[in-house]
Amino acid sequence: MKNVILMFATVMSLYTVKAQNLVPNPSFELYDTCPNNYALLNYATSWTNPLYHASPDYFNSCDTSGTHIAGVPSNFVGFEPAHTGNGYAGIITYRYNNPSLHLNNYREYIQVQLIDSLISNLNYCIQFYVSPSDSSRYITNDIGIYFSNAFTNDTCPGYPCTLPFIPQFENSSSNNLNNRNGWTLVSGIYTAIGGEKYIILGNFKDSTTTVATNTGWSFNSGFVYAYYYIDDILITPCDSLHDEVKNISNLISDVHLFPSVAESEIIIESSNECIKQINIISVFGEPIFILKEINQKQKIPININLVSSGVYIATITTNKKTYNLKFIKK
Repeated sequence: MKNVILMFATVMSLYTVKAQNLVPNPSFELYDTCPNNYALLNYATSWTNPLYHASPDYFNSCDTSGTHIAGVPSNFVGFEPAHTGNGYAGIITYRYNNPSLHLNNYREYIQVQLIDSLISNLNYCIQFYVSPSDSSRYITNDIGIYFSNAFTNDTCPGYPCTLPFIPQFENSSSNNLNNRNGWTLVSGIYTAIGGEKYIILGNFKDSTTTVATNTGWSFNSGFVYAYYYIDDILITPCDSLHDEVKNISNLISDVHLFPSVAESEIIIESSNECIKQINIISVFGEPIFILKEINQKQKIPININLVSSGVYIATITTNKKTYNLKFIKK
């Protein structure tokens, strides 16, 4: 069988998903007070700073102070329109590792209480968007989420420090967070222990284990950081996404996809129809890749090793019709 060549392409979203988002104020649109300075994350409704001495930021286009320190799209660390709406958060995820300095492990985090506690053994789909600031002298793919059943207010003895937690979800090392002229999706799946009702987002690795790259974007000698904007955070039961997707069951379809839960490969086949094209998108409508000019019925293996964990839709076009089949990448 000929190898199928994966070709990346931009496709229009085919689905509108109305999932139950457990994250309040996920796009940082709501605020108690309009931010006009640094370190004002607490102005964003529901969001808190879990680490004493750290100073995560809140940005919103409502900032009309004239300095635009906390503005959108222009602010003190760069220029970036919001992924949606008018607001986003900003955190330092890495500081240049200089053995002679005591500030190496300075980190910033954002924390929120979920709308409802997580249910034991239930799979939750995770999604958020990041964009490095223009002033970042470094970038890193190290960012994750820690789920907890308790509110965190760490005083960080021996300041500075990273929070002493092991995140249950981390961005894939192959998902490069280096696009400063747009937003990059971070996504995956978390199986709940049960009772988790808080999340903390940030980099939980110290500077000796964080993989960071010098960008060459900024020559500000004082800003030796990786700084990321954060927007549109979604945590929802994966089952709720399944229910929203218009799916044609494999049991009644001439086209089949298996396994429905896969780690490295899925297989698509048809016994009667000729498969012309396969589009893979996330359940959130993000384009992943497209296979063109297939023109075959037999089993078509698709390598998904480089795809992040999550729920996906394979839109399969044959010589007769189009099928929408879902699968989970573990």
